[in-house]
Amino acid sequence: NGDGTWEITNVGAPNSNSGFPGWAAQPGVTAVAGDFSLGGTGQAAIALVGGLGWNTIPLAFALAGPNGTWMTTNQPAGDFPGWAAQPGVKVVTGKFSTSGLTDIALLGVPGWDTIPIAFANANAGWTVTNSPAGQSSAWAAEPGVTVVTGRFNTDPTLGLTDIALLGVPGWHTIPIAFANGDGSWTITNQN
Repeated sequence: NGDGTWEITNVGAPNSNSGFPGWAAQPGVTAVAGDFSLGGTGQAAIALVGGLGWNTIPLAFALAGPNGTWMTTNQPAGDFPGWAAQPGVKVVTGKFSTSGLTDIALLGVPGWDTIPIAFANANAGWTVTNSPAGQSSAWAAEPGVTVVTGRFNTDPTLGLTDIALLGVPGWHTIPIAFANGDGSWTITNQN
């Protein structure tokens, strides 16, 4: 309510007998929030990734108004759902393209040298890229690493989200994967 108090709702999601609430409870599923579609309204939606055997990314859009109702979609996303189910994967969100929508990136699986991205489309669909990212994804698999997203580029015209890695004992640098807006990355590893 903006004053430290809360209004509580508990409204069923469409198709709740076989849909979104059940998918969210499956082992390995990660829920992330962002402005994924429907015209880039700035209103948060919830995306689910990491379900074993999935080939889609389910979305639940909070509908306008204070009544707590939802609209759900479940669009195909190429190989991305399978990658999101890999052991050790780290799921992060940000604006990795210039669309203004929230996108989903994956990293941290041993042996990976790419950072897959599911770019949100205005129609609740996805465009998937899997571009090389040097050692960034492998570094993200190091025990104890913390993955942090933010705008680390000093060029204010881009406004893209980048990915930084830190927290590994013995590291003296902070590797950053700078998003280029097209699924590719520029990697730095500076003191």
